[in-house]
Amino acid sequence: MLFRSFANNSVYPAQGFLALYGVYQVILVLRRLKSKMFKTGKSADEFLEQVHQELRNGNPDGVAALCDTPAHWSKAVPQLIMVALGNQDRDIGSIRRLLTESFDREVLSDLQYRISWINTVIKSEPMLGLLGTVLGMIAAFGKIASATQTGVDPKQLA
Repeated sequence: MLFRSFANNSVYPAQGFLALYGVYQVILVLRRLKSKMFKTGKSADEFLEQVHQELRNGNPDGVAALCDTPAHWSKAVPQLIMVALGNQDRDIGSIRRLLTESFDREVLSDLQYRISWINTVIKSEPMLGLLGTVLGMIAAFGKIASATQTGVDPKQLA
């Protein structure tokens, strides 16, 4: 009886913990996305215009200096530009593959890892709810079985 009561009451804290963990993972994903993006589209456009201006002037070192500033070094686009600048001697196809691999490794892998945990939480919550329902039904049938009367009292069943 004590175990059944404990099992019935432990589903709710487990659901609460799982929900909080899911919210935590969502916050981590949003923070990671925010750290990799420019604050506004206008600031991204300004940065890319500065990069284009430096490239038109034939100054790849200026582009590298622009990408290596503290305001830009954690953003995805400047990181990818630095990878491309570091591999200028390669053909365009291999640079594209290198940039794709770098983007996958630096940005998408962590996001996919976090999102997989969010998916796990989303899929687990209904199962915990179903477990609570089953445990409640077991408790209800236990009450029915323990009834000393031959007829079942609806108040006792409820």
